[in-house]
Amino acid sequence: MSGTDWEPERPGWWSRQGYATKVVIVIVVVMVVGGIVAIATHDREEEAVTYYTYSATDRPTTTVRSPTKQVELVSETLQVSHERKYMRFTGKVKNTGTRALKFVKVRGYALTDRGATVNTDYAYIDSDILAPRATATFTIIIDDPHNEATRGRFEVMEARYAD
Repeated sequence: MSGTDWEPERPGWWSRQGYATKVVIVIVVVMVVGGIVAIATHDREEEAVTYYTYSATDRPTTTVRSPTKQVELVSETLQVSHERKYMRFTGKVKNTGTRALKFVKVRGYALTDRGATVNTDYAYIDSDILAPRATATFTIIIDDPHNEATRGRFEVMEARYAD
């Protein structure tokens, strides 16, 4: 042959593996990917309580109330202060439900006069467990490097049942 010599392609690594080895590799990959997905979604699952009510026709209807819905911001305690290049948000939340909560997360938004979001951040409340009808405080510090924010907005992002 003139020019470039041609050699037949050697089989790749996967092609040289036996059937049993391929099965084991596929099972391991599926288990690893499944484990990663399970871990990633486990924290995002939101438990719910089912309440039953009856309509005028006595047919049961179902209402689902998530833990997040039983946490409310205590409006008279909410404060926003501008300190140098950041805003400090403080306040209280109250558990209005009948079950204890954990991992209660509050998000704060630093806003301009026109309502545009400058920045956002979140914090967990200052208590590990929020008992029924109890309150807990929170503090969120949000960067505002250009001193654009003049006001703020709060929301309860997440909560889980403690039991």
